[in-house]
Amino acid sequence: MFCALAKPPRKISLQDCSYSLITRIELLVFPAITDAEITSLEKLLSAMNYVPMSQAIADATIQHTDMAEMRDDRIQKALTLQKLLKID
Repeated sequence: MFCALAKPPRKISLQDCSYSLITRIELLVFPAITDAEITSLEKLLSAMNYVPMSQAIADATIQHTDMAEMRDDRIQKALTLQKLLKID
């Protein structure tokens, strides 16, 4: 739905984005991922800020996350973002 009073979407630079080890794992564990896709995703991540996590947070996330379900969705979002930002 469009709202005439809504603010236009603002542009977000990769320097304003962050990722964690879990995000990296979710992106790169896809069984059919190609070397070219890995290279593209690593390049995308290298332009973002890395946010370290404690072991407790990592353990809790592992216990409460269906990694297989999230993996495909995260890869598609990352590749879409890459295309939108025109990152080779």
